[in-house]
Amino acid sequence: MRLFSVSVFLFTIALPVLAQSVTGAQQQSPSLQAGLEAYQQGDYPTALKKLIPLANHGEATAQLLLGVMNDTGQGVPKNPQRAVMRYRQAADQGNAEAQFHLGEKYELGEGVAQSKAFAMEWYTKSAAQKYLAAQAKLDAESRFAERAIAAELAYWGKINAKREAEAKAKADAKISLTEQARDSAAEKITAHDQTDEVKSIAPPPSSNHKSTPLQVGLAAYQQGDYPAALKKLIPLANHGEVTAQLLLGVMNDLGQGVAKNAQRAVMRYRQAAEQGNAEAQFHLGEKYELGEGVAQSKAFAMEWYTKSAAQQYPSAQAKLDAEADKAARIKLAAEANERAVIAARAAEQVKRDAEAKIRIEAEQARAAAEARKIALAEAKSKAEAEAKRIVQAKQAAEVLAAAQAKAAQEAKLKAEAQAKAEAAAQAVKQAKLDAEIKAKAEAEAKRIAQAKQAAEALAAAQAKAAQEAKLKAEAQAKAEAAAQAVKQAKLDAEIKAKGETEAKRIAQAKQAAEVLAAAQAKAAQEAKLKAEAQAKAEAAAQAVKQAKLESEVIIASPNKIKAESADAIKMKVERSLMDWATAWSAKNVHDYLAAYSYNFKPKGLTHELWKKQRAERISKPKVIEVRINNIGIRLVDDSHAAVSFTQHYRSDDYNDEVKKVLQMEKQFDRWLISEELVVESAN
Repeated sequence: MRLFSVSVFLFTIALPVLAQSVTGAQQQSPSLQAGLEAYQQGDYPTALKKLIPLANHGEATAQLLLGVMNDTGQGVPKNPQRAVMRYRQAADQGNAEAQFHLGEKYELGEGVAQSKAFAMEWYTKSAAQKYLAAQAKLDAESRFAERAIAAELAYWGKINAKREAEAKAKADAKISLTEQARDSAAEKITAHDQTDEVKSIAPPPSSNHKSTPLQVGLAAYQQGDYPAALKKLIPLANHGEVTAQLLLGVMNDLGQGVAKNAQRAVMRYRQAAEQGNAEAQFHLGEKYELGEGVAQSKAFAMEWYTKSAAQQYPSAQAKLDAEADKAARIKLAAEANERAVIAARAAEQVKRDAEAKIRIEAEQARAAAEARKIALAEAKSKAEAEAKRIVQAKQAAEVLAAAQAKAAQEAKLKAEAQAKAEAAAQAVKQAKLDAEIKAKAEAEAKRIAQAKQAAEALAAAQAKAAQEAKLKAEAQAKAEAAAQAVKQAKLDAEIKAKGETEAKRIAQAKQAAEVLAAAQAKAAQEAKLKAEAQAKAEAAAQAVKQAKLESEVIIASPNKIKAESADAIKMKVERSLMDWATAWSAKNVHDYLAAYSYNFKPKGLTHELWKKQRAERISKPKVIEVRINNIGIRLVDDSHAAVSFTQHYRSDDYNDEVKKVLQMEKQFDRWLISEELVVESAN
């Protein structure tokens, strides 16, 4: 039954279930937990801020709760279409509660085209997961149908028994019905909405007597000759024949001999009902309840059911009994739910108080630990910086000492090379001198030999003189050799003295380097002390500056304007995309076309022809479902974006799945579609 009060009741008893699903989600997602806590505390703006990104990324609990908020107007204006969109997202992921609420929306026609078939489909899915409200809904539907069928069978059983008794009495008495009696009996016949039932209650015309037009029409109807039945019944109905009016209502209702026409069926039922026909009154009540052929009205439906039941019509009585039982169950369940809600609220308050105390204590402990951590980090940072400076100073001193040692080594090598060069030069000089001495000696020997030869030519007396001259020459050569040895010894002493001087100079340079390194280490220590003092002074100045800045921020923050972030722009783009899909699902042609930019250029059509074509295609199906997922948004700049997604479309007679890319542009603070492209089809 499409009763708003029942819907509200079922939603009320579903809230504890929502809370249970929320508790499970809290253990998995801190962001979801924060959103749910904000919702429970009535902080709907914060809840929306936390839940919308989660829902857009496929979090079923967030999708369900956003559906509830849009459904009941919590933090946002009531929006049945957006509620249906969020319920559908969660329902497609198997959420039983969302499946139940989506079924309600289809049954009531809120935010989506009314469809009893789709409603029962979603109720069945929810009940399959043991969702109590859905099971109760299906049980109520089943019990009502069983009662109506049983009452209908009992009613016609009584009618048939009565007529069989009358027929037997007439046969025993061998009384023939006169023409007038047959007419009177025919007028009392009440046609039912099933062909075989009409056959069971309408006696065949007697072959011995002339049949009335009503009997002829009923006989034609029983034989399935609907054109002949219509030909006979329509004039009778137009002249006020109540049985003809009722049967014409059935034929229009079932499409027997004519196209189904709910409005005409209502007209004929009303004609018969206003003349007091109980069955017509019941059928008219059904039409008002279902909204078929007439504006839906529960009040008018109950009015006609009551009139029919007052005439002991079983189906109407069963209907009123079911409504009474339902109201009683709703009242009892509401009272039980109210008690459960009060107990749950008390338990929740105790839980919140305990959690608040734990949070405060944890926050205090965390703040103290954080302060200690910051102090340790600062001390560690300063020590590491100081150690780094000392290491750098030590490395610089070592580099300098190494450079100085290298310079001393190079000087030593240079001195040794120079000494070797001088020694080589001296050796060359000595060799040259030796060669000269040898040459002189050889020349002298030659001269002596010549003199000897000359002397030999002289007298023997001159041999002694020659001998003395030879001895003199040898002595002179020895003297010159001794002088040369003395000179060489002097030269060697000079070379040795130069080497010792260079080594002494190198030792002095190394000692100077060590003194310099010690001085640099001392300077590094003094620099360290100075840096620490400077760091303390800078920290104090920074603290003063920070305190001043915080006070300025506190004063200036109410007037501070934040620039719009990329995330905020993407959220607006996605919301425009969802509004477009929602308008399409709701068959709202105006809002659907309003989602397109005036710059949009349809392929192969003028803009006006495209708008006309889209309006016809949206209006034609009875039900449209459009679901969107796998959304990707790329911002080209502040006013242009490319949006990719997977689109699932389903209607009465067609369904498909495609991948689309939309080019969107910002116009007057709205994001509109400027280009629409199907990039891949799954069908």
